[in-house]
Amino acid sequence: MVIPSDKQSLRLQLDSSRHRLEQMVQALRDDADVGTRIKTSVARHPGSWFGAAAVAGLLCSLIPSSRPKTVVKGVSPKERKESAGLAALSLAAVKMALTFAKPAFTKWAQAKFKREVGSRNR
Repeated sequence: MVIPSDKQSLRLQLDSSRHRLEQMVQALRDDADVGTRIKTSVARHPGSWFGAAAVAGLLCSLIPSSRPKTVVKGVSPKERKESAGLAALSLAAVKMALTFAKPAFTKWAQAKFKREVGSRNR
């Protein structure tokens, strides 16, 4: 049989152990939360982080490409310019046509949607 005072002292020890364990778990969670640690570090030292990012980007841009360069033979620079100009004009014409067709398409889509919703509600 356990004496009540021993029971109470054991209960107090258990409570203090639980409290210490909770503190240790919270400290471990704080240490493991890398995202929050990085956010606070960036907030405290933004210049260092942006400088490091710039240097890393510069170093990555200096890495040579592993792909061989593609050389197009048989097409003169003048022909390339003409075909590029024709492609640009074609894209501009398609864009303008789509811009003008947008209101009509929107009206058609709304009417179709109303018909579909109306037929389902009946």
